Amino acid sequence: MSTAETTLDHRAVRLTAPVGAAVFLGSYLAVDLVAGDAERPLPDAPATAIFDYVTGNATGVAMTGVMQLVSVLGLALFVHAVRRVRGTGASHLVGYAAVVAMCLSVTASFVTAAFGADLSASTVAAITKGGFYAGGVGHVVLLGTYVWLTRGAFRARAIRIFGAVAAVPAFLSLSSLLFYYGNAFILLGRLLGMAWIIVAAVAAVRGGVRRVAS
Repeated sequence: MSTAETTLDHRAVRLTAPVGAAVFLGSYLAVDLVAGDAERPLPDAPATAIFDYVTGNATGVAMTGVMQLVSVLGLALFVHAVRRVRGTGASHLVGYAAVVAMCLSVTASFVTAAFGADLSASTVAAITKGGFYAGGVGHVVLLGTYVWLTRGAFRARAIRIFGAVAAVPAFLSLSSLLFYYGNAFILLGRLLGMAWIIVAAVAAVRGGVRRVAS
């Protein structure tokens, strides 16, 4: 890679990474504003309760999916921006996998919002639960893995340490598959992963990444 190309790649990182990070976090935080007032049932709720929620709050379910899609596209933009920085290795593949996991969850939301009234309660519940696991523990574990693998691309030791710390609850979120209280790690892992990406994006703007791979 020529010096000019390297300079352009560094500029792309500095411009694109913060935009992606801001969209990732901002759109996620906006989900509650469009989700509606109905209380979302837990994944282990009876199928009829999930069906009633989805069919009675179809607009909220669809809008939640829209905001989650916008959010995860922000993550994809960040992953794309830093993929060529030294120290990231093939971590971008894990980052894109995290994007796909959330897209599966979004698809589940769109399907149930659009066709839920024509489906059986058990079918709606199964699709909703599948979306919950894809966008919940699946996405968070992959996000944590991406953070863990990508943290080495940043010069600041504090950012690398924060990345290691942020990844721990994401990995622990796997415990949610075994017991209910493990769900707390899903939220914590998601928020810490987002926080790390914001910090990493700020570092990228300030030139705190290792040089672009040639």
